[in-house]
Amino acid sequence: MLSFFSKKRSISDDAQKCIQNISILIDKDIQSDTYDIDKVRLEVSKFLGEIKNILLRAESEQSKSRSLESVPEGETVSESSGSFSSVDKEAATEITAIAGDTDFLLLLAQGMQELDFEARKDAAQVFNNILRRCETQRLRTSLKSAGSPVKPTALDRIANTPQILEALIKGYEHTETALPCGSMLRECIRHETLAEMMLYSDLFGLFLDYIESNNFDVASDAFASFKDLLTKHKQVVSKYLQATYDRVMNDYFRRLLQSSNYVTRRQSLRLLGSLLTERANLSIMRRYISETENLKIVMNLLLDRSQSIQFEAFQIFKIFVANPSKPKEIEEILLKNKEQLLKFLEQFHKDKADEQFQEDRQMIIEEIRNGIGEKHS
Repeated sequence: MLSFFSKKRSISDDAQKCIQNISILIDKDIQSDTYDIDKVRLEVSKFLGEIKNILLRAESEQSKSRSLESVPEGETVSESSGSFSSVDKEAATEITAIAGDTDFLLLLAQGMQELDFEARKDAAQVFNNILRRCETQRLRTSLKSAGSPVKPTALDRIANTPQILEALIKGYEHTETALPCGSMLRECIRHETLAEMMLYSDLFGLFLDYIESNNFDVASDAFASFKDLLTKHKQVVSKYLQATYDRVMNDYFRRLLQSSNYVTRRQSLRLLGSLLTERANLSIMRRYISETENLKIVMNLLLDRSQSIQFEAFQIFKIFVANPSKPKEIEEILLKNKEQLLKFLEQFHKDKADEQFQEDRQMIIEEIRNGIGEKHS
């Protein structure tokens, strides 16, 4: 065992001490007269660094063990390749159990701003590693006989403690915690239950403010989490979009597509395009391309100064045009702008070396020229 853990104290003892210390840091304004805050912060940093190393070594050895299982019969491997530190394995198992039984993860999430730079990075790695270990725990649990007592995992703890996700999402409100909290959020999003909790939470709308942050790193990381929430679990997302269509597609995306930030517009267009073309979202796509306000926004984006945004806007515009059952209002807008659109599209990225794009461009030109206005002829 590493030197930080004394022979007289167990990891459980030190974890409880860490939990107490993080609580002190969170309440430092009223605890500073009783405790040496700098010393408390240092103790937390040391503990997080130690358990991070234990978890990473255990994860590495577990990967080696899987590799050994796949060695063809008759082949040999060196003894060192197959060695497994039982101490690290037991310690990692105990750490993971503590995360499921205590408020360790909650206080870790809520206390991120009180940690120093390296400790925040270690905290994120500890949190993420513990969640990854939950997948192995679930597999082992599923193999147990029916009726056997099952201890709650860290995943269960997070699912039953929504304040953890709240603290991680609000981590974007502070530059110093945005990236580690974002990493922890995306690890949570990998789990369908947690992703669904975030989608239906009132906190989901906060992502728009974070995405439009003046800090590029914060905005980019927030968008990465926003994107994962809307793409990782397709069936969950499809049901969510159907239940919250007006809020997400009309309020959220219209705001993002008209953002003053170039990166936000480009990323949002690309995300919207992927959502509309996802098979599970067919009903969402049909509804979206039947609304005139959406068409107007996309047509304006075709005129954006950025060629990248023009290109992404075209990928959505072509869905409006190719729709064989265009509503009358959509048809009227396209007819009103028919000549301008034809003139514009004839020159639109005509030198772009993308065969599929050029085929699509010609198809849309032909559809506008020969399909739009036929009923009015």
